[in-house]
Amino acid sequence: SIWNTQGWTVQEFLTPKIVLFYQADWTPYLDGHSHNHKESVAITQELEHSTGINAQALVTFQPGMIDAHEKLRWASMCVTTLQEDIAYSLFGIFSVHLPVFYGEKYR
Repeated sequence: SIWNTQGWTVQEFLTPKIVLFYQADWTPYLDGHSHNHKESVAITQELEHSTGINAQALVTFQPGMIDAHEKLRWASMCVTTLQEDIAYSLFGIFSVHLPVFYGEKYR
């Protein structure tokens, strides 16, 4: 889905230890019995295919500068509405804390 390529979405399924996906009608996606979709091989493989992020990295992700090149590659595949959103979406991935001046545009 296009949702998987949005800039804000990447950090939202990378950083939590437990993730549950739901369909439009609020029924659990694929594996309705799982308490964590990060443990579902089918779902992590689907995410790997749609995001380009290795399934193992989806499960064992740690924020910070380790594997910075790979994390920047993930971000390069993201789509955002505003130019600065791509930078802001990296904060959680790299564990960066900066003041946000929303609307500052590309400089």
